[in-house]
Amino acid sequence: MVSLGMRSGSDARIAIGRAASARTAHPGLTTAVAIAEMLIIYTSGHFCSWVMSTYTYRKTIVDSDFHAMMIALCALSYPLFAHALGAYYQDHLRNLWRRISRAWMAWCSVLLMMLVLLVVFKFSEKMSRGWLLMWLPTAALMLAILHFCFWQLLRMARQAGIGIRRVVLIGDPGHAQHLVRELAQSRHDDIMVVGRFGPEGADGDLSLLGQADEAPRYLYGQLEGAVDEAWVLQSGAVLGLLDELFYSESMALCQVRFVPDLRGFSVAKDAVDSIGSHVLIGLGIRPYRGLEGWLKSVFDRVGAFVGLLVLSPVLLVIALVTWAGSRGPVLFKQQRHGLHGAEFTIYKFRTLKYTDGTYTTEDGKLDQVKANDPRFTEVGKFLRRWSLDELPQLFNVLKGDMSLVGPRPHEVSMNVDAAREDLDYRLRHRVLPGMTGWAQINGSRGAIYDNAQLKRRLELDLWYIDNWSLLLDLDILVRTMVLGFFKIRGL
Repeated sequence: MVSLGMRSGSDARIAIGRAASARTAHPGLTTAVAIAEMLIIYTSGHFCSWVMSTYTYRKTIVDSDFHAMMIALCALSYPLFAHALGAYYQDHLRNLWRRISRAWMAWCSVLLMMLVLLVVFKFSEKMSRGWLLMWLPTAALMLAILHFCFWQLLRMARQAGIGIRRVVLIGDPGHAQHLVRELAQSRHDDIMVVGRFGPEGADGDLSLLGQADEAPRYLYGQLEGAVDEAWVLQSGAVLGLLDELFYSESMALCQVRFVPDLRGFSVAKDAVDSIGSHVLIGLGIRPYRGLEGWLKSVFDRVGAFVGLLVLSPVLLVIALVTWAGSRGPVLFKQQRHGLHGAEFTIYKFRTLKYTDGTYTTEDGKLDQVKANDPRFTEVGKFLRRWSLDELPQLFNVLKGDMSLVGPRPHEVSMNVDAAREDLDYRLRHRVLPGMTGWAQINGSRGAIYDNAQLKRRLELDLWYIDNWSLLLDLDILVRTMVLGFFKIRGL
């Protein structure tokens, strides 16, 4: 939740004074979390050793100096891996699932490092495999509990006004209102916007504290110590204030942040770079980058390979029944837009009666499949009912054209028309299309008949892209299977 000051300038300054006790988060907070994580790794390792020595035939493991050394090494190494994976970034501290996923990734990386060292130095025969298999989930569960408790404490602290950053905005009222709305939507509950300096405008509940050129005098005068940060919004009128704010003679400087006006663009997370004094901001950069992006790619390929291996008898039966049930090819092939708009051929089991391979209306538009469509074959109705016609897309995933989870790929002409209606539609192609997605498990699936349905699906797809994580992918896959067996009807 984003807190706002009161309407009048004088009352807003009183509100700022009352908020003076709200300080930013203590820099030792991250250190405390890292120490707690190390203690969890250490204690869980010895706990598993005690369990093994007490309740199994491995009576000497609790006294093993080798296991004690490995436990200490893993505990001390964990914060280094967590830091490298961004587990202590401020954005990740706000999001519970992102915190837990980074912690689990760091923990798995630590164990992988340990296994590599054991193999390289030929110590693997000294390690108990049963102990390791017990330690992995035990520590992972305890790390999840720790971060859940920390997240709850952080929420309680925010609600009590502890660790709040008090911010004033300097610049255009429209830009300020848009920023405040996005702060509220993104749930930055550690930020309190106390007012704005700039020209008069429709500010709603946001207080106008004065004109833009008055900001330095107030911030380093009567408001000194009552405001933590000044955010300069991009406009020609306020750019000249940057020098005055940044090079003030006051010893009690505010943290100055420059906010460029990028309304209408999609800004990728962690996409800010710099060359000297020049700042580069990535717009619409693919979010699957770094280690997590590599893990998603591996997860997709391995998942598709295992899926094809396990489901091969089912695929063979469906192919034979489709071939025998009606005239035409077993597979339906169609061009779709993939990553960065590149076209690829998607594979499905054919569910419609075969004509000339095209499914368009008299005016050349795509004739979308509808519930109880008369073009369905008898086999096709069953395949559509259980979404079994989508299974050949595992080959697309294996080829790298698609992902297991992502925005569903639409037919090319439909994509072009949708992009003309809403330019944001192109942003769906920042990532690989998926066999299932966040939109599908939230009820936006099948044919699209009007702009409202298109807008709803676009909002869900863009939310997924902006909030992607491996845990979110797993959640979507599990929900897809549950919905597929119990809830989906018709298409």
